Amino acid sequence: MRRLLASSAVLLFAAALPVGTGAIAYAESQAEPTVELIPAFSDDLPLSGAQHGPAAAASEVAAAPWVCTVYASDPSKFANTIEFEGFQSCTGTGWSPQRVKVTLQRYLGAGLWQNKKVVDSGNAYIDFLQRDGIYDCSGTGNEEYRVVTDGYAVNGAYHKSVQSLNYLRVTC
Repeated sequence: MRRLLASSAVLLFAAALPVGTGAIAYAESQAEPTVELIPAFSDDLPLSGAQHGPAAAASEVAAAPWVCTVYASDPSKFANTIEFEGFQSCTGTGWSPQRVKVTLQRYLGAGLWQNKKVVDSGNAYIDFLQRDGIYDCSGTGNEEYRVVTDGYAVNGAYHKSVQSLNYLRVTC
């Protein structure tokens, strides 16, 4: 008798629930994860690919004994990770040693950025340095990210930073 009452209660409870497209409508209303590249809007750093040398004026950079090019990739999403890279390439003489630091930053609003992951090469006596990074963004929600590459030369006496050309708005 007890078993019969329990199964009857389940049937009554199930019958009280609406049957139809309610569950389907709910599933359709759930937003799909978004991935969108947005052109860089912050002018706090120059855009990726800028060439720098020890002189300030562009005409003097061409005559400088060394020139470094700093690059920051656009951030990209793969599964629940954000991947990024940056490099610096130096030519000429007198730039050695060099170092590159690549940072993934999250936009907080009001022009503020928060460092989420940093990869650093340390000083090296080669003309090309590259660093890649991966950040696990699981459960962070809908956020906007950029990549910043800091290039150093002449054993840290020279420094330039660039940001990615595009930001990544992503739901993780």
